[in-house]
Amino acid sequence: MDRWMSWWMLCLIVAMAGCTDGNSGAQSDADSDADSDSDADSDADSDTDSDGDSDSDSDGDSDADSDTDSDSDGDADLPPLRIEAECAWGPDMGDCNGAVEGGFNAALPGQDGADSIPLLKEGDQVVGYFYAGSWLAFPDIDLTGYTHVALYVASTATGGSFQVRLDGPGGAIIGTISVPDTGSWTSFHRTEAALSEVSGVHTVYLVSTYNGTYNGDVDWIEFFVKDIPEDTDPFIDPDAQAVYFVSPDGDDANPGSQEQPFRTMARARDEVRTINSDMTGDIYVYLRGGDYRISETIAFDTRDSGTSGHRIHYLAFPGETPVLNGSVQVTGWTAHTGGIYRAPLDRSTKLRNLYVNDRRSLMASRTVSSLGGYGTHGVTAGQASWAWVSGSGSDGSRYSSSDVPEINSNKDDLEIINGTTWNENIVTVRDVITSDGSRVLLFAQPYGVIAQLPGWNAGFKVTGTHTLCNAYAFLDTPGRFFFDKTEGVLYYYPRPGEDMATAVVEAPFVEKLIDLAGDSNTNRIRNITFGGITFAHSDYNLMEVGGSRGKATCQGSTIYRAYGDWNWHNDRYEITDTPPGIIHVRSADAIEFLGNTVKHSGSEGISLINDVVNSRLEGNFITDIAGSGITVGHPQHIYVGDGGTHAVYPAGVEGICTNNAITSNVIYDVSSVPGFGGHSGVMAFFVDSLSITHNYIHTTAYNGISLGWGWRNFQDSTTCRDNTISYNRFFNTLSRLHDSGAIYTIGQMPGTEINENYVQGIPPATSGPTYGLHNDEGTAWIVENDNVLEIDPGVTYTINCEDFGEKHHLTILRTYATVNKMGINPPDSTIDPPVVVSDNVWPVAQYTFALQSGVESDELDLLMDTGIAYLADYVFPASCAAPSGTESLPVRSSGDAENALWFAPHGTSAFAQGDTMTRAEGDSTALPVPPQAGTYRLFIVNGDGQILGESKALLRVE
Repeated sequence: MDRWMSWWMLCLIVAMAGCTDGNSGAQSDADSDADSDSDADSDADSDTDSDGDSDSDSDGDSDADSDTDSDSDGDADLPPLRIEAECAWGPDMGDCNGAVEGGFNAALPGQDGADSIPLLKEGDQVVGYFYAGSWLAFPDIDLTGYTHVALYVASTATGGSFQVRLDGPGGAIIGTISVPDTGSWTSFHRTEAALSEVSGVHTVYLVSTYNGTYNGDVDWIEFFVKDIPEDTDPFIDPDAQAVYFVSPDGDDANPGSQEQPFRTMARARDEVRTINSDMTGDIYVYLRGGDYRISETIAFDTRDSGTSGHRIHYLAFPGETPVLNGSVQVTGWTAHTGGIYRAPLDRSTKLRNLYVNDRRSLMASRTVSSLGGYGTHGVTAGQASWAWVSGSGSDGSRYSSSDVPEINSNKDDLEIINGTTWNENIVTVRDVITSDGSRVLLFAQPYGVIAQLPGWNAGFKVTGTHTLCNAYAFLDTPGRFFFDKTEGVLYYYPRPGEDMATAVVEAPFVEKLIDLAGDSNTNRIRNITFGGITFAHSDYNLMEVGGSRGKATCQGSTIYRAYGDWNWHNDRYEITDTPPGIIHVRSADAIEFLGNTVKHSGSEGISLINDVVNSRLEGNFITDIAGSGITVGHPQHIYVGDGGTHAVYPAGVEGICTNNAITSNVIYDVSSVPGFGGHSGVMAFFVDSLSITHNYIHTTAYNGISLGWGWRNFQDSTTCRDNTISYNRFFNTLSRLHDSGAIYTIGQMPGTEINENYVQGIPPATSGPTYGLHNDEGTAWIVENDNVLEIDPGVTYTINCEDFGEKHHLTILRTYATVNKMGINPPDSTIDPPVVVSDNVWPVAQYTFALQSGVESDELDLLMDTGIAYLADYVFPASCAAPSGTESLPVRSSGDAENALWFAPHGTSAFAQGDTMTRAEGDSTALPVPPQAGTYRLFIVNGDGQILGESKALLRVE
């Protein structure tokens, strides 16, 4: 079939809640207030096309045959194929309702007496009202040779995506397109994704996975060829010693060639071991796109190192997305009762995590008040390896029988969560009984008493508010699940719009997908790179001690591992360890993770724990992590080689994580799972020469970055020093817990600099103290200059650096913030009072710091592909007050020279240079300032005159 068939021959079968003339259900952003948030929705109906133009086709031509001037990187031999997303119905086509399996019941125009709409409207519709599971179908598409897909979409939501599937809404996934927050339902943005290699003619399904109200409004879809940069071509290194290939369709009995690839990464690793003892060049292992189901951790040790100064690369094949997947897919769903669905799952252990349509689901839970402890459980020192001291604690908690029903099966799967303003703990249950009219949950021991140990109100409390998890009786909320391991049945309560006939449900069972470990600090694993790979879906069954499990912490990414002293300082933190990461690294040198996606972890994200040196994490997207996105170091590392009685890492193995870099990563939605609230976007303990720069950290339950350990104790420790936290951008930290800030420091750290970070979104101190930046006990010898803090005026302190906890020798200069609340300065410190800019329209110098924060221009695609950022707000990220006469303002490139950047008044739809409008090329890094005083926004306009976006930030010329 001709690739350039007329668009009216492509019948689009539409699964949506409605399709209306003009804007197809797009919400109108009718707020004309220049200071309003651009995602504020208006209930007003819009009679205009969603892009404000009578023709929504980007080249102004509704005929697909002539649409060859796409802004993609297409190959001239295979022109882009763009198809308008039109809602088609009528007497010749049937109706949308009748064509959609499990569809909607709302009457559509053109049926049930509604006013009819012409069958094919040329170019002035978009398709909206996408719930999870809604889909569009594009029949008879010849995909041969196409490498990428793009959507032109508008949305005011984050976290949504569209899956590109073949030949049915439940068919094979060949690509996933993230939907960005474009700022309004009238601002459209091109977003694209790679396609798995496909040939032949197919019906292509665009399936929504968003679970909010609406995913986005789609104007068009385009299939195109994107040139692969030469430096990612697998054959460009003529000096390579060897090149191997892995494919989900391969066979581990194959030789690993491109024509006969291996099937697993582990097999490729084993083959590399046969040739890497004395390398003559780098070795490359390319993973073809597709799904690699991991049944056990893939372990790398010193046998897998690059040698003789050469490196071993495990890379995604250019243009493809390999997924290392630690889960099994759950199918066979049937309706159960009360909106709940059930499916068989062959598993004998508790299931703590579940992922539905690329989104985390939580265990069924209920929040109740505890009536206090029940019974006593004692520990005698030496009774087991975990019994360091003698003591006792409560053996259970009591609850009202009206709050907690009788539970007669799978009692040992129950969990109890409670916490403080800065951390959360988890206790598991061994039995449920009724005593004196109360329901009693008996703790799994000894972890039940271990969890009660931590002092200073950090430990598990048998009084107060408890969240009870993991019983069928609690399954009454959409998006929650319960697994009955006795019967082998998984129960799930779907979110609105989720169709369990087509839902992709992943039940993880592997805790660590990748584990890299050397033997000692003289025999490290070294010189390995992982790039372009997606690491997805892990479970975590909590810390095991003496046959019981739980998760108790004093603070941060720590977990108690024994029954010992309530004062965690007394044993020099030997009582604590760190949870496992989906990627876990120890005793390693020159390890790189570049451009990967790490998502859906039941515990931590990437963990560099002990003696990891000279390593680099750059350009990764880390999202939906139960605990910390990245963890570096270990709380034991006060000193090196002291080898305490219960040391996790003995002398000769223990080593400080030194000279590592965390650069230009996007870390989104971490520390999100109940019980993991005290974790961080990036958690670093005692570390030396750690550089954390240009990261984009968005939505954390607790702080964005935590650096240091030791409080005011161990003032002779020198292992945390010479670190850098600069040029990072923070959004929405402290989203659930308080008593911290965007950046948190504790303990002395000479030579450390925390400069030019941009913070947005610290909440008021409503359930505990909040701070823009938090220098906690013992913080000393740091420089903290030129930070820009866009925070709520209800915070406790702009910067918590008051004279408490033996802080000293702090230099904090030129802070600009929306509020000035400071305490008494600590000794030997130089601290400027913050300069208040209450409306967060920053002077040019501070605007420039905001501009330089976050991921840099070479990671623009990473940020845009996540769907959590909006291009105009990347180009112009903060509001600025520029004096009249300012010639130009620095901005970031939009990444496309064919675009145009404009400063113009809010709401401008027609652009012409003059006193109130100025222009620059789309790849410019400076934009002239309008000479006339007033308030302006930044607009991005493509070569066809379409507005790709208007900034939320404003420029005020004074």
